[in-house]
Amino acid sequence: MSAAGALSTWIARAAVLMLAALFLALALSPAGLAAGRLPMPDPVFALLFICRLRRPEIMPLGLLIALSLVSDLIRGAPLGVGTLAMLAAAEVLLRYRDRILRGGFGVEWLLAACLFGAQMTAQYLLLSITFAPRPSLSALAISAGMTILSYPCVFLVLRGMMPMRPNQTGALGRL
Repeated sequence: MSAAGALSTWIARAAVLMLAALFLALALSPAGLAAGRLPMPDPVFALLFICRLRRPEIMPLGLLIALSLVSDLIRGAPLGVGTLAMLAAAEVLLRYRDRILRGGFGVEWLLAACLFGAQMTAQYLLLSITFAPRPSLSALAISAGMTILSYPCVFLVLRGMMPMRPNQTGALGRL
């Protein structure tokens, strides 16, 4: 990789970190989760998902793990469950990346919805098994719906910041 390529990768990583910090700050704001309020979406999931799928060079596993853990901690989710789910999703994304991208944005969005639903289900089941207090199913459904509906918005913000066309992997032409 050339020096200019390495510099642009680090600038893109910094931009993703700043955007993640903004999303996490919004989660901490008074408009965040509180009794009697609508649950907030999880735009950090969308951010990590989009970057890992479309620009994996700017979202290495170390950064993905760190941002997922911080997001779990700030949102009050079971620590590490969302991170494990995101790691599993990241591996699915990289394994089937060419097929997903060839399918278009609708396939990508549907996959994000399915994987986020699986993550929320895993968190709910873990809380149920450990007899920990858990949110209502309606609150989880609203949060999941809002997260999935925010996915295109996060994509547009990222696209405005940097190119979100996937880098050629060499396998996009075959299937």
